[in-house]
Amino acid sequence: MEPFLNMLVENLDNRFPSTSALQLFDVFTPNRVLATPAPNYGVPQMQALARQIPRLEESALLEEWDTFTERVKIPDLRSKSLEEVLLWLVSPEASEIYPSLSLAAAVALTAPVQTADVERVFSALKLVKTPLRNRLKDDHLDVCYRVAIDGPHPDDINYRELVKSFYQGTKRRRIGLNQETRCPPVIPLKQKVALFLWYLGNQNSFREIGDKFNISQSSAHRCVVEVLSALVKMVPNFLTWPNACMKAASSVAFTNKCGIPSIIGAIDGCHIKIQRPYVRGGDYLNRKNYYSVVLQGIVDESGRFIDFFVGAPGKVHDARVLRKSTFFENWPESMGEFKLLGDTAYIGQAYPFILTPKRDNGALSVQDQQKNTRISRGRVVVEQAFGRLKCKWRRLRDLQNSRLDLIVKIIMSACMLHNMCMGPNDICDEHPCGCPRQEDENL
Repeated sequence: MEPFLNMLVENLDNRFPSTSALQLFDVFTPNRVLATPAPNYGVPQMQALARQIPRLEESALLEEWDTFTERVKIPDLRSKSLEEVLLWLVSPEASEIYPSLSLAAAVALTAPVQTADVERVFSALKLVKTPLRNRLKDDHLDVCYRVAIDGPHPDDINYRELVKSFYQGTKRRRIGLNQETRCPPVIPLKQKVALFLWYLGNQNSFREIGDKFNISQSSAHRCVVEVLSALVKMVPNFLTWPNACMKAASSVAFTNKCGIPSIIGAIDGCHIKIQRPYVRGGDYLNRKNYYSVVLQGIVDESGRFIDFFVGAPGKVHDARVLRKSTFFENWPESMGEFKLLGDTAYIGQAYPFILTPKRDNGALSVQDQQKNTRISRGRVVVEQAFGRLKCKWRRLRDLQNSRLDLIVKIIMSACMLHNMCMGPNDICDEHPCGCPRQEDENL
Protein backbone atom coordinates (compact mmCIF):
# COMPACT_ATOMS: atom_id res chain seq x y z
CA MET A 1 0.00 0.00 0.00
CA GLU A 2 3.03 2.33 0.16
CA PRO A 3 2.57 3.80 -3.36
CA PHE A 4 -1.07 4.51 -2.63
CA LEU A 5 -0.32 6.13 0.74
CA ASN A 6 2.41 8.32 -0.77
CA MET A 7 0.00 9.43 -3.47
CA LEU A 8 -2.62 10.16 -0.80
CA VAL A 9 -0.25 12.26 1.31
CA GLU A 10 0.90 14.20 -1.74
CA ASN A 11 -2.68 14.92 -2.69
CA LEU A 12 -3.45 16.10 0.84
CA ASP A 13 -0.49 18.44 0.84
CA ASN A 14 -1.64 19.94 -2.44
CA ARG A 15 -5.26 20.34 -1.37
CA PHE A 16 -4.66 21.51 2.23
CA PRO A 17 -1.54 23.69 2.31
CA SER A 18 -2.65 25.19 5.62
CA THR A 19 -3.21 22.53 8.32
CA SER A 20 -3.35 24.81 11.37
CA ALA A 21 -6.47 23.07 12.68
CA LEU A 22 -4.74 19.69 12.73
CA GLN A 23 -1.55 21.18 14.23
CA LEU A 24 -3.51 22.29 17.31
CA PHE A 25 -3.47 18.69 18.56
CA ASP A 26 0.33 18.72 18.86
CA VAL A 27 -0.08 20.18 22.36
CA PHE A 28 -1.27 16.75 23.55
CA THR A 29 2.22 15.31 23.03
CA PRO A 30 3.58 14.43 26.53
CA ASN A 31 7.12 15.56 25.72
CA ARG A 32 5.88 19.03 24.78
CA VAL A 33 3.82 19.32 27.97
CA LEU A 34 6.78 18.36 30.16
CA ALA A 35 9.23 20.58 28.26
CA THR A 36 7.02 23.68 28.57
CA PRO A 37 6.09 24.20 32.26
CA ALA A 38 4.48 27.62 31.57
CA PRO A 39 1.06 27.93 33.32
CA ASN A 40 -0.70 29.04 30.13
CA TYR A 41 0.75 26.25 27.94
CA GLY A 42 -1.88 24.97 25.52
CA VAL A 43 -4.52 27.53 26.46
CA PRO A 44 -4.52 29.30 23.05
CA GLN A 45 -4.80 25.91 21.33
CA MET A 46 -7.75 24.88 23.53
CA GLN A 47 -9.49 28.17 22.80
CA ALA A 48 -8.92 27.60 19.08
CA LEU A 49 -10.29 24.04 19.32
CA ALA A 50 -13.38 25.35 21.06
CA ARG A 51 -13.96 27.69 18.15
CA GLN A 52 -13.31 24.94 15.58
CA ILE A 53 -15.58 22.33 17.23
CA PRO A 54 -19.04 23.77 18.00
CA ARG A 55 -19.92 21.09 20.57
CA LEU A 56 -17.01 22.07 22.85
CA GLU A 57 -17.44 24.64 25.63
CA GLU A 58 -14.34 26.72 26.19
CA SER A 59 -14.61 26.86 29.98
CA ALA A 60 -15.06 23.10 30.38
CA LEU A 61 -12.27 22.43 27.93
CA LEU A 62 -9.81 24.72 29.74
CA GLU A 63 -10.73 23.21 33.12
CA GLU A 64 -10.09 19.66 31.83
CA TRP A 65 -6.87 20.78 30.17
CA ASP A 66 -5.43 22.01 33.50
CA THR A 67 -6.15 18.63 35.05
CA PHE A 68 -4.77 16.78 32.00
CA THR A 69 -1.40 18.60 32.11
CA GLU A 70 -0.94 17.33 35.67
CA ARG A 71 -2.04 13.83 34.66
CA VAL A 72 0.64 13.70 31.92
CA LYS A 73 3.38 13.82 34.56
CA ILE A 74 2.43 10.32 35.71
CA PRO A 75 4.82 7.70 34.18
CA ASP A 76 2.12 5.69 32.38
CA LEU A 77 1.37 8.63 30.04
CA ARG A 78 4.78 10.25 29.96
CA SER A 79 6.21 7.69 27.51
CA LYS A 80 3.25 7.59 25.14
CA SER A 81 3.19 9.12 21.68
CA LEU A 82 0.62 11.63 20.44
CA GLU A 83 -1.45 8.93 18.77
CA GLU A 84 -1.42 6.76 21.89
CA VAL A 85 -2.51 9.71 24.03
CA LEU A 86 -5.42 10.48 21.72
CA LEU A 87 -6.46 6.83 21.74
CA TRP A 88 -6.30 6.81 25.53
CA LEU A 89 -8.50 9.90 25.72
CA VAL A 90 -11.28 8.23 23.72
CA SER A 91 -11.21 5.14 25.95
CA PRO A 92 -14.22 4.64 28.30
CA GLU A 93 -12.04 5.26 31.36
CA ALA A 94 -10.68 8.62 30.17
CA SER A 95 -13.91 9.83 28.51
CA GLU A 96 -15.63 9.87 31.92
CA ILE A 97 -12.90 12.05 33.42
CA TYR A 98 -12.24 14.27 30.37
CA PRO A 99 -15.46 14.35 28.26
CA SER A 100 -14.51 17.53 26.36
CA LEU A 101 -10.94 16.41 25.66
CA SER A 102 -12.25 12.98 24.65
CA LEU A 103 -14.53 14.61 22.08
CA ALA A 104 -11.65 16.67 20.70
CA ALA A 105 -9.46 13.54 20.48
CA ALA A 106 -12.24 11.68 18.66
CA VAL A 107 -12.46 14.48 16.12
CA ALA A 108 -8.71 14.30 15.55
CA LEU A 109 -8.74 10.54 15.10
CA THR A 110 -11.73 10.50 12.76
CA ALA A 111 -10.97 13.55 10.66
CA PRO A 112 -12.35 12.65 7.22
CA VAL A 113 -9.87 12.51 4.36
CA GLN A 114 -11.92 13.04 1.21
CA THR A 115 -9.78 12.85 -1.89
CA ALA A 116 -10.29 11.80 -5.46
CA ASP A 117 -7.70 9.04 -5.00
CA VAL A 118 -10.09 7.01 -2.85
CA GLU A 119 -12.74 7.22 -5.56
CA ARG A 120 -10.16 6.17 -8.14
CA VAL A 121 -9.49 3.04 -6.10
CA PHE A 122 -13.13 1.98 -6.43
CA SER A 123 -13.17 2.98 -10.08
CA ALA A 124 -10.22 0.67 -10.67
CA LEU A 125 -12.52 -2.28 -9.98
CA LYS A 126 -14.57 -1.41 -13.06
CA LEU A 127 -11.42 -1.49 -15.14
CA VAL A 128 -10.38 -4.87 -13.74
CA LYS A 129 -13.77 -6.62 -13.81
CA THR A 130 -15.29 -5.78 -17.18
CA PRO A 131 -18.28 -7.42 -18.95
CA LEU A 132 -15.78 -9.49 -20.93
CA ARG A 133 -13.95 -10.57 -17.75
CA ASN A 134 -16.94 -11.19 -15.48
CA ARG A 135 -15.95 -14.69 -14.37
CA LEU A 136 -12.82 -13.88 -12.40
CA LYS A 137 -12.71 -15.77 -9.12
CA ASP A 138 -12.20 -13.92 -5.85
CA ASP A 139 -8.54 -14.79 -5.44
CA HIS A 140 -7.71 -13.86 -9.05
CA LEU A 141 -9.74 -10.66 -8.78
CA ASP A 142 -7.97 -9.72 -5.55
CA VAL A 143 -4.55 -10.09 -7.18
CA CYS A 144 -5.55 -8.04 -10.24
CA TYR A 145 -7.06 -5.37 -7.98
CA ARG A 146 -3.89 -5.06 -5.91
CA VAL A 147 -1.79 -4.78 -9.06
CA ALA A 148 -4.07 -2.03 -10.37
CA ILE A 149 -3.73 -0.05 -7.11
CA ASP A 150 -0.19 -0.73 -5.90
CA GLY A 151 1.46 -1.87 -9.11
CA PRO A 152 4.13 0.16 -10.92
CA HIS A 153 3.32 2.59 -13.67
CA PRO A 154 2.99 0.89 -17.08
CA ASP A 155 5.84 2.98 -18.44
CA ASP A 156 8.18 1.63 -15.75
CA ILE A 157 7.55 -2.06 -16.52
CA ASN A 158 10.13 -4.11 -18.39
CA TYR A 159 7.71 -6.38 -20.23
CA ARG A 160 10.42 -8.52 -21.76
CA GLU A 161 11.85 -9.40 -18.36
CA LEU A 162 8.35 -9.89 -16.98
CA VAL A 163 7.45 -12.48 -19.62
CA LYS A 164 10.81 -14.17 -19.21
CA SER A 165 10.42 -14.51 -15.45
CA PHE A 166 6.83 -15.70 -15.89
CA TYR A 167 7.89 -18.69 -17.98
CA GLN A 168 11.05 -19.46 -16.00
CA GLY A 169 9.67 -18.99 -12.51
CA THR A 170 7.49 -22.09 -12.04
CA LYS A 171 6.29 -25.09 -13.98
CA ARG A 172 3.55 -23.93 -16.31
CA ARG A 173 1.76 -25.20 -19.35
CA ARG A 174 4.03 -23.97 -22.14
CA ILE A 175 3.17 -23.82 -25.79
CA GLY A 176 6.47 -24.19 -27.60
CA LEU A 177 6.93 -22.42 -30.90
CA ASN A 178 8.29 -24.16 -33.91
CA GLN A 179 11.79 -22.76 -34.32
CA GLU A 180 11.47 -22.72 -38.12
CA THR A 181 7.95 -21.36 -38.59
CA ARG A 182 7.66 -19.55 -35.23
CA CYS A 183 4.06 -20.86 -35.01
CA PRO A 184 2.29 -22.82 -32.24
CA PRO A 185 2.52 -26.62 -32.59
CA VAL A 186 -0.16 -28.31 -34.66
CA ILE A 187 -2.88 -29.96 -32.57
CA PRO A 188 -3.67 -33.48 -33.84
CA LEU A 189 -7.09 -34.02 -35.41
CA LYS A 190 -7.91 -36.79 -32.94
CA GLN A 191 -7.26 -34.43 -30.04
CA LYS A 192 -9.43 -31.72 -31.64
CA VAL A 193 -12.36 -34.12 -32.01
CA ALA A 194 -11.93 -35.40 -28.44
CA LEU A 195 -11.80 -31.83 -27.16
CA PHE A 196 -14.97 -30.92 -29.05
CA LEU A 197 -16.85 -33.98 -27.78
CA TRP A 198 -15.81 -33.10 -24.23
CA TYR A 199 -16.90 -29.50 -24.79
CA LEU A 200 -20.32 -30.58 -26.10
CA GLY A 201 -20.84 -33.29 -23.48
CA ASN A 202 -19.95 -31.15 -20.45
CA GLN A 203 -20.35 -27.60 -19.19
CA ASN A 204 -16.71 -26.84 -18.40
CA SER A 205 -15.20 -23.47 -19.22
CA PHE A 206 -12.50 -23.08 -21.85
CA ARG A 207 -9.96 -22.60 -19.07
CA GLU A 208 -10.84 -26.00 -17.58
CA ILE A 209 -10.89 -27.63 -21.02
CA GLY A 210 -7.50 -26.10 -21.85
CA ASP A 211 -6.03 -27.46 -18.60
CA LYS A 212 -7.46 -30.92 -19.31
CA PHE A 213 -6.03 -31.09 -22.86
CA ASN A 214 -2.85 -29.14 -22.02
CA ILE A 215 -3.47 -26.29 -24.45
CA SER A 216 -4.34 -22.63 -24.06
CA GLN A 217 -7.87 -21.27 -23.84
CA SER A 218 -7.62 -19.63 -27.24
CA SER A 219 -6.44 -22.88 -28.83
CA ALA A 220 -9.32 -24.75 -27.21
CA HIS A 221 -11.79 -22.23 -28.58
CA ARG A 222 -10.19 -22.41 -32.01
CA CYS A 223 -10.48 -26.21 -32.01
CA VAL A 224 -14.18 -26.04 -31.14
CA VAL A 225 -14.86 -23.55 -33.96
CA GLU A 226 -12.93 -25.63 -36.50
CA VAL A 227 -14.73 -28.87 -35.62
CA LEU A 228 -18.08 -27.07 -35.61
CA SER A 229 -17.51 -25.77 -39.14
CA ALA A 230 -16.63 -29.28 -40.33
CA LEU A 231 -19.61 -30.95 -38.65
CA VAL A 232 -22.13 -28.46 -40.00
CA LYS A 233 -21.10 -29.41 -43.53
CA MET A 234 -21.78 -33.07 -42.66
CA VAL A 235 -25.34 -32.47 -41.39
CA PRO A 236 -27.07 -33.43 -44.72
CA ASN A 237 -25.38 -36.84 -44.55
CA PHE A 238 -27.06 -37.68 -41.23
CA LEU A 239 -30.35 -35.81 -41.65
CA THR A 240 -32.52 -37.22 -44.43
CA TRP A 241 -36.26 -37.10 -45.01
CA PRO A 242 -37.73 -40.63 -45.24
CA ASN A 243 -38.56 -42.09 -48.63
CA ALA A 244 -41.76 -43.98 -49.45
CA CYS A 245 -40.49 -47.27 -48.01
CA MET A 246 -39.31 -45.64 -44.80
CA LYS A 247 -42.62 -43.75 -44.44
CA ALA A 248 -44.54 -47.00 -44.67
CA ALA A 249 -42.34 -48.59 -42.02
CA SER A 250 -42.74 -45.57 -39.72
CA SER A 251 -46.51 -45.63 -40.20
CA VAL A 252 -46.66 -49.26 -39.09
CA ALA A 253 -44.47 -48.52 -36.07
CA PHE A 254 -46.63 -45.59 -34.94
CA THR A 255 -49.79 -47.65 -35.46
CA ASN A 256 -48.40 -50.30 -33.14
CA LYS A 257 -47.30 -47.64 -30.66
CA CYS A 258 -50.43 -45.51 -30.39
CA GLY A 259 -53.06 -47.08 -32.67
CA ILE A 260 -53.21 -44.15 -35.11
CA PRO A 261 -52.48 -44.95 -38.78
CA SER A 262 -50.66 -42.84 -41.40
CA ILE A 263 -48.26 -41.23 -38.87
CA ILE A 264 -44.58 -40.94 -39.80
CA GLY A 265 -43.25 -38.68 -37.07
CA ALA A 266 -43.81 -36.24 -34.22
CA ILE A 267 -43.04 -32.51 -34.12
CA ASP A 268 -42.34 -30.23 -31.20
CA GLY A 269 -40.25 -27.25 -30.10
CA CYS A 270 -37.54 -27.11 -27.46
CA HIS A 271 -35.88 -24.09 -25.83
CA ILE A 272 -32.09 -23.96 -25.59
CA LYS A 273 -30.89 -21.58 -22.88
CA ILE A 274 -28.36 -18.93 -23.99
CA GLN A 275 -26.94 -15.63 -22.81
CA ARG A 276 -28.64 -12.44 -23.90
CA PRO A 277 -27.50 -11.58 -27.44
CA TYR A 278 -26.08 -8.11 -28.00
CA VAL A 279 -28.44 -7.38 -30.90
CA ARG A 280 -32.20 -7.38 -30.17
CA GLY A 281 -31.59 -9.35 -26.99
CA GLY A 282 -35.11 -8.76 -25.68
CA ASP A 283 -36.58 -10.88 -28.48
CA TYR A 284 -34.90 -13.96 -26.97
CA LEU A 285 -36.53 -13.64 -23.53
CA ASN A 286 -39.14 -16.41 -23.28
CA ARG A 287 -42.12 -16.80 -20.98
CA LYS A 288 -40.02 -18.51 -18.34
CA ASN A 289 -37.94 -15.33 -18.06
CA TYR A 290 -34.66 -16.63 -19.48
CA TYR A 291 -33.03 -16.14 -22.88
CA SER A 292 -33.26 -18.98 -25.37
CA VAL A 293 -33.45 -20.03 -29.00
CA VAL A 294 -36.06 -22.48 -30.26
CA LEU A 295 -35.11 -25.86 -31.69
CA GLN A 296 -37.95 -27.31 -33.78
CA GLY A 297 -37.50 -31.03 -34.26
CA ILE A 298 -39.33 -33.73 -36.22
CA VAL A 299 -38.42 -37.28 -35.19
CA ASP A 300 -39.42 -40.73 -36.37
CA GLU A 301 -40.62 -43.65 -34.23
CA SER A 302 -37.10 -44.31 -32.90
CA GLY A 303 -36.42 -40.70 -31.86
CA ARG A 304 -34.10 -39.95 -34.77
CA PHE A 305 -34.28 -36.42 -36.17
CA ILE A 306 -35.59 -36.39 -39.74
CA ASP A 307 -35.80 -32.59 -39.84
CA PHE A 308 -34.96 -29.69 -37.55
CA PHE A 309 -34.99 -25.91 -37.65
CA VAL A 310 -33.01 -23.86 -35.13
CA GLY A 311 -32.31 -20.20 -34.41
CA ALA A 312 -35.71 -18.60 -33.80
CA PRO A 313 -35.83 -16.25 -30.76
CA GLY A 314 -37.29 -17.69 -27.56
CA LYS A 315 -40.20 -15.25 -27.62
CA VAL A 316 -41.54 -16.74 -30.87
CA HIS A 317 -44.44 -19.23 -30.65
CA ASP A 318 -43.95 -22.80 -31.91
CA ALA A 319 -46.55 -22.35 -34.65
CA ARG A 320 -44.79 -19.29 -36.01
CA VAL A 321 -41.45 -21.11 -35.92
CA LEU A 322 -43.02 -23.83 -38.06
CA ARG A 323 -44.31 -21.29 -40.60
CA LYS A 324 -40.81 -19.77 -40.87
CA SER A 325 -39.06 -23.13 -41.29
CA THR A 326 -37.89 -24.55 -44.60
CA PHE A 327 -40.00 -27.67 -43.99
CA PHE A 328 -43.25 -25.69 -44.08
CA GLU A 329 -42.51 -24.36 -47.56
CA ASN A 330 -42.61 -27.84 -49.11
CA TRP A 331 -44.76 -29.80 -46.68
CA PRO A 332 -47.30 -31.03 -49.31
CA GLU A 333 -44.52 -32.78 -51.23
CA SER A 334 -42.78 -34.01 -48.08
CA MET A 335 -45.86 -35.35 -46.27
CA GLY A 336 -48.10 -36.64 -49.04
CA GLU A 337 -50.91 -38.64 -47.45
CA PHE A 338 -49.14 -39.01 -44.10
CA LYS A 339 -49.32 -36.85 -40.98
CA LEU A 340 -47.31 -35.82 -37.94
CA LEU A 341 -48.28 -35.84 -34.27
CA GLY A 342 -48.11 -32.52 -32.44
CA ASP A 343 -49.37 -30.73 -29.35
CA THR A 344 -52.01 -28.01 -29.03
CA ALA A 345 -49.57 -25.36 -30.24
CA TYR A 346 -50.21 -26.56 -33.81
CA ILE A 347 -54.01 -26.42 -33.75
CA GLY A 348 -55.25 -24.54 -36.82
CA GLN A 349 -56.33 -24.87 -40.41
CA ALA A 350 -52.85 -23.87 -41.57
CA TYR A 351 -51.46 -27.20 -40.36
CA PRO A 352 -53.67 -29.96 -41.84
CA PHE A 353 -50.72 -32.36 -41.85
CA ILE A 354 -50.42 -32.31 -38.02
CA LEU A 355 -52.74 -34.35 -35.84
CA THR A 356 -53.23 -32.55 -32.52
CA PRO A 357 -55.22 -33.33 -29.37
CA LYS A 358 -58.30 -31.33 -28.49
CA ARG A 359 -58.02 -28.82 -25.70
CA ASP A 360 -59.44 -30.19 -22.50
CA ASN A 361 -62.06 -27.66 -21.43
CA GLY A 362 -63.82 -30.11 -19.14
CA ALA A 363 -66.46 -31.07 -21.72
CA LEU A 364 -64.58 -33.65 -23.81
CA SER A 365 -66.35 -36.85 -24.71
CA VAL A 366 -64.93 -40.25 -23.88
CA GLN A 367 -63.89 -40.73 -27.52
CA ASP A 368 -62.04 -37.40 -27.53
CA GLN A 369 -60.23 -38.26 -24.31
CA GLN A 370 -59.17 -41.62 -25.70
CA LYS A 371 -57.94 -39.96 -28.89
CA ASN A 372 -55.94 -37.42 -26.88
CA THR A 373 -54.37 -40.27 -24.93
CA ARG A 374 -53.33 -42.08 -28.12
CA ILE A 375 -51.83 -38.89 -29.56
CA SER A 376 -49.89 -38.25 -26.35
CA ARG A 377 -48.67 -41.85 -26.36
CA GLY A 378 -47.37 -41.39 -29.88
CA ARG A 379 -45.84 -37.94 -29.60
CA VAL A 380 -43.94 -38.74 -26.41
CA VAL A 381 -41.17 -39.96 -28.70
CA VAL A 382 -40.18 -36.36 -29.53
CA GLU A 383 -40.16 -35.45 -25.83
CA GLN A 384 -37.82 -38.35 -25.17
CA ALA A 385 -35.61 -37.32 -28.09
CA PHE A 386 -35.14 -33.83 -26.64
CA GLY A 387 -34.45 -35.33 -23.22
CA ARG A 388 -31.83 -37.69 -24.66
CA LEU A 389 -30.29 -34.82 -26.65
CA LYS A 390 -29.79 -32.62 -23.57
CA CYS A 391 -28.72 -35.51 -21.38
CA LYS A 392 -25.97 -36.73 -23.70
CA TRP A 393 -24.84 -33.31 -24.95
CA ARG A 394 -25.11 -31.36 -21.73
CA ARG A 395 -23.75 -28.16 -23.21
CA LEU A 396 -27.29 -27.62 -24.56
CA ARG A 397 -28.67 -27.31 -21.05
CA ASP A 398 -27.11 -23.87 -20.79
CA LEU A 399 -25.16 -22.44 -23.73
CA GLN A 400 -22.94 -19.78 -22.16
CA ASN A 401 -22.73 -18.00 -25.48
CA SER A 402 -24.26 -14.93 -27.09
CA ARG A 403 -22.98 -15.36 -30.66
CA LEU A 404 -25.98 -16.62 -32.59
CA ASP A 405 -23.92 -18.09 -35.43
CA LEU A 406 -21.99 -20.33 -33.03
CA ILE A 407 -25.16 -21.17 -31.10
CA VAL A 408 -26.88 -22.44 -34.24
CA LYS A 409 -23.82 -24.47 -35.25
CA ILE A 410 -23.54 -26.05 -31.80
CA ILE A 411 -27.19 -27.13 -31.78
CA MET A 412 -27.01 -28.44 -35.34
CA SER A 413 -23.89 -30.45 -34.49
CA ALA A 414 -25.56 -31.88 -31.40
CA CYS A 415 -28.59 -33.01 -33.44
CA MET A 416 -26.31 -34.56 -36.05
CA LEU A 417 -24.30 -36.41 -33.38
CA HIS A 418 -27.59 -37.52 -31.83
CA ASN A 419 -28.53 -39.23 -35.10
CA MET A 420 -25.01 -40.58 -35.57
CA CYS A 421 -25.04 -42.26 -32.15
CA MET A 422 -28.52 -43.76 -32.54
CA GLY A 423 -28.53 -47.52 -32.37
CA PRO A 424 -30.16 -50.51 -30.68
CA ASN A 425 -27.68 -50.27 -27.79
CA ASP A 426 -28.04 -46.50 -27.34
CA ILE A 427 -29.24 -46.60 -23.72
CA CYS A 428 -28.39 -43.91 -21.18
CA ASP A 429 -26.52 -45.31 -18.16
CA GLU A 430 -28.11 -42.74 -15.86
CA HIS A 431 -31.66 -43.09 -17.25
CA PRO A 432 -32.20 -46.61 -18.63
CA CYS A 433 -35.96 -46.01 -18.84
CA GLY A 434 -35.55 -42.81 -20.87
CA CYS A 435 -33.91 -39.44 -20.30
CA PRO A 436 -36.25 -36.86 -18.74
CA ARG A 437 -36.74 -33.69 -20.70
CA GLN A 438 -35.57 -30.47 -19.12
CA GLU A 439 -38.38 -28.43 -17.59
CA ASP A 440 -38.80 -25.91 -20.36
CA GLU A 441 -42.44 -27.10 -20.73
CA ASN A 442 -42.30 -26.36 -24.44
CA LEU A 443 -43.01 -22.74 -23.44
